[in-house]
Amino acid sequence: MPPDELALADLWRALVRRKQLILLFAATTTVLAGTFALLKPDSYAYTASLRIGVQPNTKPNSARMLDPIMEPEDVIAELKNVFIPVAIRAEQTARGTGGEEEWPTPDIKLDRPDQSRTIHLQTEGPAKFGAFYKAILSGAAQQVIDEQRSLYENERVHYQARLRKATLHLHHVQNETLFQIRIDQKEQQIDDATRKLEGLKDQATVLHTRLNKLETRKNLLSARIDRLAQSIKTASTRERDANTAARSPTQAMSLMVLGNQIQSLRDRLASTRETLQVTLPETRESLQKQRADNSRAQAAVQTRISRLKRELQGVHIDHEEAVQQAQQDVNVAQARLASVIPTRTLSDPMRSLKPVGIAGVVLIALGLILGLGAGVVLALLVDAIATDDAGARVAGGPPNDPPRQPAPAGAITQRTSTGG
Repeated sequence: MPPDELALADLWRALVRRKQLILLFAATTTVLAGTFALLKPDSYAYTASLRIGVQPNTKPNSARMLDPIMEPEDVIAELKNVFIPVAIRAEQTARGTGGEEEWPTPDIKLDRPDQSRTIHLQTEGPAKFGAFYKAILSGAAQQVIDEQRSLYENERVHYQARLRKATLHLHHVQNETLFQIRIDQKEQQIDDATRKLEGLKDQATVLHTRLNKLETRKNLLSARIDRLAQSIKTASTRERDANTAARSPTQAMSLMVLGNQIQSLRDRLASTRETLQVTLPETRESLQKQRADNSRAQAAVQTRISRLKRELQGVHIDHEEAVQQAQQDVNVAQARLASVIPTRTLSDPMRSLKPVGIAGVVLIALGLILGLGAGVVLALLVDAIATDDAGARVAGGPPNDPPRQPAPAGAITQRTSTGG
């Protein structure tokens, strides 16, 4: 047979010879594992969940609508370094010693699943310390809540003030009395401008009438000048004829009267010409200037009336837009106030329904497997020692015999099994 097969066969024969030792060792370890499983107290998982509060995100160019009141990484660091140790010491101090054994210091693990705002606190321990573990978890979570309560209250007060301000503004813009006052003011301004325009139109009519009368007066003055000139010519002819005739006292008196009449006619003619050539053009120019000013004033008033009418329409539009904007501001303020959520526990600390850790059956199976493995190793070791002893006895024969080399373990085993 090949050497490898011989070695395996020798090992198998050795295990068969030492099977009682292997079974005895396996049974011993199995009994010990079972005893440990029965005596070991059940260990349960104690958990608490903490939800970090949020506030509106007011940072510009940020995709997140909400921000945590405090970053979860900072909360975890504070729990590890401050709050959990403080809670443990507080509970240990409050409870003192538990009979002969002191209250243990639990190993509390922190977990933040999927980078969320939820933090899980978990520890393991026997049921007799359940209230102690729950109190520690609750105390640590409550410290986080108490620390962040002031931040939450500040944010809530801030957004409550913004909501009150937005609500007051909404009531202000929705005030129909104030709105009607603005409408009445605009309508009154339009009425005043309309009356002023009517007055300007009446004034323009008067100016037009006066200009027409100037034309009539011009014609009358021209006719009067012609008549005065004719009268002066006739009187001058009579005066000239009277001067060529013999003068009597009566004629002299008549001539003097005629001269006075001619002078009077000439004065009237000069005055009429002055009126026609100076006064009348000045009056016409003044009236035309007044009419031009009146036209400009009418255009300005008409423009103002159009602007006031547009402003009146704008008052209605602005009022509707202001109400919509104010309502939107109120809605935004309400949404932001509602989005301010405090840090809270999702559930009270609780114990798992079933024990955690290695089950008793598994411990017994492990004890059996480890016992079998250790028994095999022990059996091979014992068999090897026995083989070495047998080889030493064979080597110690009569003195005349030459010394013998120790036989291989396989050969000795074979001779022993065959009775040789």
